[in-house]
Amino acid sequence: MDINLETSNQTILVIGRSGENIVTKINFDFDSYFQEFGSGTPYLWYKRPSDSYEYPIQLDIENHIATWNITASDTQYVGTGQVQLIYVVNGVIKKKSRIFTVKVMESIDPQEETPPDPYKTWVDKIMQASETAQTSAETATTKANEANASAETASTKASEASTSAQTAVSAKNDAVSAKDTAVTSATTATTKASEASSSASSASTSARTATTKASEASTSATNAKTSEDNAKVSEENAERYATDLQSAIYTFTDPNSDGNIVIVQGGI
Repeated sequence: MDINLETSNQTILVIGRSGENIVTKINFDFDSYFQEFGSGTPYLWYKRPSDSYEYPIQLDIENHIATWNITASDTQYVGTGQVQLIYVVNGVIKKKSRIFTVKVMESIDPQEETPPDPYKTWVDKIMQASETAQTSAETATTKANEANASAETASTKASEASTSAQTAVSAKNDAVSAKDTAVTSATTATTKASEASSSASSASTSARTATTKASEASTSATNAKTSEDNAKVSEENAERYATDLQSAIYTFTDPNSDGNIVIVQGGI
């Protein structure tokens, strides 16, 4: 049975005969509530025939449809009861549907088993939901701790990365300085090489000049030796000549004079 909470005029819901279990289901379309109030949770409260209190119904919810699967607990008593859907958003009741009259019809077949107490069933579901929520909370806490640890690790890694980046920048600056120093050293070396080349060229020129001077000195020495030899020969020749001349001179005394008269023979 489908009930549109906005458009349906139906007020009486026949949910089955006494003792029936999961035979009838009623679908409540609460899309109009969702459109008006936003995302929320529908709750269905049911007061059975002969009961003076109501209890919450477990609903299956999908695509803004809340489905009530009628159980033997819901059909335990014959007669007329009431049901109402309440729409809650963030813990605040935003909308209540009309109160539907619920009718459970008679059955001549005796019930073989006593249906579960709806309150106990509801409490069990609440306890199960609580345990599930507790487990989920513990899991969430664990995940949060893991996330915090991961965040701390990420922060440490980021710090290490920053330090590495700074080290890399320093290394780059050192490399640039080393490059500049190398360029300066290379320039200086080139200058020194040029100066050395000039010095070598000057030395080569000086060496050639020295060689020339040495050659000239050698020539002068040779000429001097030759002159010395020639002088020696001339001296020797002069000595021989003097000896020969001495041999050729004699003294003649002129009796008519007071001096000596030298007569050189041999045409001298």
